[in-house]
Amino acid sequence: HSIKASTDYGRADGSTNKKRYALGYKIDRDINDRLYGYANADYFSDDFGAFKQGYFLGTGLGYEVLTEVPVTWRLEAGVGYRSQKARLALNNPTGLPSSEENEIAGRLFSDFDYALNDNVSLYNDTEVLYSASDTFITNETGLTSQLWENLAMRASFRVENHSDVPLGRKKTDTISRIGIVYTMK
Repeated sequence: HSIKASTDYGRADGSTNKKRYALGYKIDRDINDRLYGYANADYFSDDFGAFKQGYFLGTGLGYEVLTEVPVTWRLEAGVGYRSQKARLALNNPTGLPSSEENEIAGRLFSDFDYALNDNVSLYNDTEVLYSASDTFITNETGLTSQLWENLAMRASFRVENHSDVPLGRKKTDTISRIGIVYTMK
């Protein structure tokens, strides 16, 4: 079982310019030493992005390419159902309401981890969600330092890119984070 939750809040020049939260759950089951099946559910809400909210429900197979510490690497591929509601185009020249896309989507995911020592590790996660209306690509690189027991500090940089956004909206967003990570063991 894996549960992820994140909140992003940002201000610049006295104005709020980022307000987003995301929730995710994934369960997997080993098929053999390296192959596993999984199911995942992800939800997001974004007050400033090209898409107001959305979710993805999917299933697929994963393969552990590298398994020997200090380097591990897992690849996943699957299919699922994707729904996302686009934010209105700036100045809304058409007068149309925002659109909602509900469709079948493909998912690719890469999870690379490198343990620099017993307390510090580097990770790089890349995800591609492909559907007829939009391809969403994320890449996050981060450094995690163990503080004590189940608590760690993490610094990361994330790039998000949508292939198709409403008129006047940005396709690419970047997020720099520093936070605390709690791991249930």
